[in-house]
Amino acid sequence: MGKIVGIIGLLLLAAAPLHAQESALGWPVWTKRDEPLYSGQFFVASDPVVLDEGESYRMFYTCMDFLRDEPRAILCAATSPDGLDWTPVSVDGPLEGLVLRGREGEWDENLEGAYALHVGDEYWLYYSGYRDKGGYPAKGFPAALALAVSSDGVHFERVQTGPILSPTPGWYDNDAVYSEVVFEYDDGYGMVYVGHCYTRCDYGVGTTLLAATSPDGRAWTKRPDPVLTAMPDELPWTRDGVAEPALVIEDGRVTLFFTGVRDADRWLGMARGASPFGPWDVNPDPIMKPTPGAFDAGGVLAPHVLIENGVARMWYLGVQPVEGGEYYHVGYAEAEWD
Repeated sequence: MGKIVGIIGLLLLAAAPLHAQESALGWPVWTKRDEPLYSGQFFVASDPVVLDEGESYRMFYTCMDFLRDEPRAILCAATSPDGLDWTPVSVDGPLEGLVLRGREGEWDENLEGAYALHVGDEYWLYYSGYRDKGGYPAKGFPAALALAVSSDGVHFERVQTGPILSPTPGWYDNDAVYSEVVFEYDDGYGMVYVGHCYTRCDYGVGTTLLAATSPDGRAWTKRPDPVLTAMPDELPWTRDGVAEPALVIEDGRVTLFFTGVRDADRWLGMARGASPFGPWDVNPDPIMKPTPGAFDAGGVLAPHVLIENGVARMWYLGVQPVEGGEYYHVGYAEAEWD
């Protein structure tokens, strides 16, 4: 989601029936649960990415370390037999599901927005890092991308001390690189990510979907053209940007899911194309909106989608406003998939 600011309290939430939301003609109709699937140890479970491991599922997500004087964003994991009931992975220490934390005094004191791949015998965990204080224009900036690997999906080691992808001065990602999606492409890898620009923006202010390619998943070269930009005239709900992508890549068709940004509003959108880098046929309407009074009343964003037996399964971030701040939950939705 980029830049967690939640304040945590006590709230008990249980599973509930699915709730359908309308969609434009010719696009799937998504049905979401009225209550969250998972909320984490401190009611911060955001930016979910889910791996289907055959007999079970593994989810990586952004969580928080509140057991210190200065809280930090960290990365956690949970497992599930069905993708619905989640249990934090077993780790030593009081922080449930902790798989990677930031390095004090370094550029990556906070970690956020993970994306995971299972490559051979390894888990590859991509994520953004940023300092805790002194960020401009706010905490969470500047942010760059890093990579850690693991043989068991719990104990991760960084592949290098510095970033693998950093902001480019004056470009769409001048202030931050967030919310990456990594996939096999040609003989190597491709990436779609969110570029944030607010302070030195020669190409426009806000969030934009950008891309990069790599021969090995470690050394990346940015593509010169955006994948998707804000469309304030055609799609007013994307007026201030597009963010948090997810991709479903099938033979001859690519489906892009993304967050539409307008002021503090967050909706989920959907587009189709022949390439993960566009161009796109974009659904003119959001495919999912917040439900007033529900756990996602403050926004729906950061989707991740798997296709199973003709059904699209979506895990997403639902933001719940509470007194003094926000809670971050993992929500769930489904749609028939042709």
